[in-house]
Amino acid sequence: MCDADDKAMLKKRSKNVRNLTNPGFRRRETGALLACVLSFSAAAAASDWHPTSDITATAESFLSQRVGNTAPGTSVSASGFDTRNRLARCSRPLEGFLRDGIEIRTRTIVGVRCMGSRPWKVYVPVEVVVMAEVLIATRPLPR
Repeated sequence: MCDADDKAMLKKRSKNVRNLTNPGFRRRETGALLACVLSFSAAAAASDWHPTSDITATAESFLSQRVGNTAPGTSVSASGFDTRNRLARCSRPLEGFLRDGIEIRTRTIVGVRCMGSRPWKVYVPVEVVVMAEVLIATRPLPR
């Protein structure tokens, strides 16, 4: 994103913060400087956090195994997890779990934990949908 001239300008301008308020500092240089700073910080931050897609995939996979997702028409989806969550990147594989006494229902909360060097634990709402053919009476039936 940033070429060598932009990086040189960033290094030169970062020594003196007052340049940003100097009326002689051109608008183009300010925009290029800001773009470089944001791209460097975004790239560094992205590598520190565990992707939320991995967390939801772990929850879905765990519940699919527990439900037996082999029947046609059965689907498991974790759609309520907040993608703004920032959790430390896990050095070990993620583990799914259910709290003691929890029954699997249409809407179930699945725990996902990291047991790595910086452990954490979150709870992900997962929805289980089972589609099946059923018989429907065409007229009222007596008791």
